[in-house]
Amino acid sequence: MKSAWRRQLATGSRRSAAPALIALAGLSLVLGGCGIGRFSGSGRSRAANVTPLTVNDADYAKVGYRRDWTNFPYITAGERITDFLISPKLIYVMESGSAVSALDASSGARVWSEVLATRLTKFLSLRLGEYLGRPALFVSSESAVYALDPETGALITRQNYEKVVNTGPVVAGNVLVYGTPSGELLAHDLRANGKLWGFDLQGAVEFGPVPVGSAVAGVSRAGQLAVVDAGTGGAVSMAKMFKGVDCNPVVGDSLLFVASLDQSLYAFDPANGREVWRKRTGAPLRTQPTAHDGVLYCTIGGQGLTAFDQATGAELWSNDKVSGTVIGMRRSNLLVWDGKSLSTLSAADGSVFERIELPEVTRVTPDKFVDGTLYLSARGGSMSKFVPRS
Repeated sequence: MKSAWRRQLATGSRRSAAPALIALAGLSLVLGGCGIGRFSGSGRSRAANVTPLTVNDADYAKVGYRRDWTNFPYITAGERITDFLISPKLIYVMESGSAVSALDASSGARVWSEVLATRLTKFLSLRLGEYLGRPALFVSSESAVYALDPETGALITRQNYEKVVNTGPVVAGNVLVYGTPSGELLAHDLRANGKLWGFDLQGAVEFGPVPVGSAVAGVSRAGQLAVVDAGTGGAVSMAKMFKGVDCNPVVGDSLLFVASLDQSLYAFDPANGREVWRKRTGAPLRTQPTAHDGVLYCTIGGQGLTAFDQATGAELWSNDKVSGTVIGMRRSNLLVWDGKSLSTLSAADGSVFERIELPEVTRVTPDKFVDGTLYLSARGGSMSKFVPRS
């Protein structure tokens, strides 16, 4: 931490005096990680190992996009981008060394950066919501949630959970609902700074719960599914599978879909837990499915990306040459990201139009599903914005 501060002092980066004195005095552990340091400005990270994304404009043009900007959040030396969150004005970026940054969505300029804790603190997610009626950016670690002012990065409150958590939360007003290693869906009440309710499942909850109307749904490692009222913790419905999951459940038009490690794709009625349909597969399902406009897209071992009718489970098409997650649509074609390449497919029959290799990119996320702007994080520590070509 001291070496990082020396680099900041050498570059003349602006910051408030109090955090600098705290860090130089080595008091970060005493303070529990609150307000350890702020780094303002639009320049690139002070870390020596960051590199810009290499862009082949012709490749991105094939899938209907052009680059708007590339810039750097604050990245501690030796760390990497672990999560980012898109809002209309700002892009929030979290790195593995406990720093969070905000980039201007229009220009990519860095607006603010905050180091919230030490490198030993594991942060899990970024969420936007409200705290006591004011906008807040919730940065969740395994043991506490930090609420920051989204515009300035200033710390509003830091609150500890009753138990260690291991997923990001569902934000339900002033309540944050997490999954825990002990198998509990844990609701933390921001107003009371404490536990509101807990709902026990068999096995750890390793993938985040998802909102289902005024309820939340979570799946345990043992294959238990629970839909729980977000305000009271009362059970809405329950279901059981033979094994758990390796990805998040998905909410469709009226059903809840679960890609299970028991080699099955399930559709449940969240109101009563009834199994509406089940597709048995030849291998455990490990790739995140997507639901859009009455269709469920899921990569199935041995048959590739497959489209299902959400209501009936009828198979519409499959393409064994494509795997990955459908992240959006561009010009009525599907955008599919597999962690290494971005492809465009026909939504009608799954045939591939274009595929571009993106070896430096770690994540691709649009700001909306249809004809959205793409935001990319790269292994070198940069963020990039790509806008639809006219």
